[in-house]
Amino acid sequence: MGLATELQSVTDHKKVMADDDQYGLIAKWFSIYQSTPEWLKIHKKLPDDSYLDRQKMSLNMGQVAAKKMASLV
Repeated sequence: MGLATELQSVTDHKKVMADDDQYGLIAKWFSIYQSTPEWLKIHKKLPDDSYLDRQKMSLNMGQVAAKKMASLV
């Protein structure tokens, strides 16, 4: 079972007592781990009045940091 699946099962667990702020932080860090945070998205207007949506390149530092911290335990 992958880390993403395990995190999803923790966030969907009904017995975990946490407020909405904590779940917001979990969702934020989960998006960073998956390399899908909002700051990597680009919405650009082209000269012909159309739009281009794309995502910036990433070094996947969320996963690198998670693997490094897991190796320290």
